[in-house]
Amino acid sequence: CLLMPLSCTSPPRTSRFFSPKTPESFASLMIRVRRCGGGLHDWPGKPGFELENHGAADEYVHVWTRAEGKKRAGCRPAEKKRGGKGMIADQTLRMAADRRNLLVGAACSPHLIAREPEYAQTLAREFNCLVAENCMKAAYVQPERGRFDFGPADRLVAFAEENRMRVRGHTLVWHNQMPEWMKTAGFSREEALGVMRDHIRGVLAHFKGRVFCWDVVNEALADGGGWRMKSPWFQMIGPDYVEAAFRFAREADPDVLLFYNDYGMDQPGSKADECYRMVRDFLDRGVPIDGVGFQYHLGVENHLDRSACAANVRRFRELGLAVHFTEMDMGIRKPITDELRSQQASEYANRVGIALDAGVSALVFWGFTDKYSWVPSFTKGEYDEPLLFDSSYRPKPAWKAVFDALAS
Repeated sequence: CLLMPLSCTSPPRTSRFFSPKTPESFASLMIRVRRCGGGLHDWPGKPGFELENHGAADEYVHVWTRAEGKKRAGCRPAEKKRGGKGMIADQTLRMAADRRNLLVGAACSPHLIAREPEYAQTLAREFNCLVAENCMKAAYVQPERGRFDFGPADRLVAFAEENRMRVRGHTLVWHNQMPEWMKTAGFSREEALGVMRDHIRGVLAHFKGRVFCWDVVNEALADGGGWRMKSPWFQMIGPDYVEAAFRFAREADPDVLLFYNDYGMDQPGSKADECYRMVRDFLDRGVPIDGVGFQYHLGVENHLDRSACAANVRRFRELGLAVHFTEMDMGIRKPITDELRSQQASEYANRVGIALDAGVSALVFWGFTDKYSWVPSFTKGEYDEPLLFDSSYRPKPAWKAVFDALAS
């Protein structure tokens, strides 16, 4: 290819030719190419290229010039995959979000990225942001005191960088998935503060400049409001452990964005009010905090009032804080029917509408394929199919609803 250093090109079975006279704008078009040697690469669209009209779930999208349209030696044509018929290359969540200057992301596993090509390809194609589902939590990165293991997390960050994706860090301080030494050693208050400080410093120093924001503290509030008093951190340090964590994080990295993250704040209520009071107090007293994460783990039956929920989120924005929806999924109670799948799609569109109305800057799903979701296990099989792609990586009605809401 004369204009791009592609290692292979391949003439399509069907194609569209884009020129400046057509409605599609080359300035906004990124073209995805899978090289013969492997790896996905994005390039800006330019006049003079043809684009194969594969479906949204296709493995390859090939690009070539009219002058270089012949098949090269050693290259094979793209294989057609199921699903997403009749969609062009910019019909992805990533492209729709990019046009809005919005992050759309997914929780993911570095082990699955390495093991399943289709998992990695779908993740890179559809999302411009990712978060570690587990491998950045304390139990994984500091399994023994003073011994950090960043191997899996480093692989995840490298994947993000290769595919021009931003990384949310999750999480520094949480009452779950702590290593045993951290929660059972019987530390005094001062010792526990030292353990927390050293953990935060070690993690933030390692990922400095590569992770743009961190959930500094996760789920410190009780479901009905007030503090989660059974948290090991609360019991060792007291309620000011949350403030201490944010101060330690800012000392460790002056530039990274610092978030508080929690569930159960999706609608107006006591927990959302408690969180609002906490972060407003932090801002009044100069405690460093940049944003709040709303998890949005909800079932299909949890219909949300769009206006009320947007107002609930907007009050945090009016404090000058960024807001991310950080862990979205929506399980369907069994037995699952097409009608319930359609309802799921409608509710997903409603949640995206809430985010857009309130000025939310990132939408992150807790996974992206029903093949790998925590929901069936957590609900003991009562709920399933919570995500945007089915177990075969085919886009579901929920995917189309989210895409349409972002693209409208």
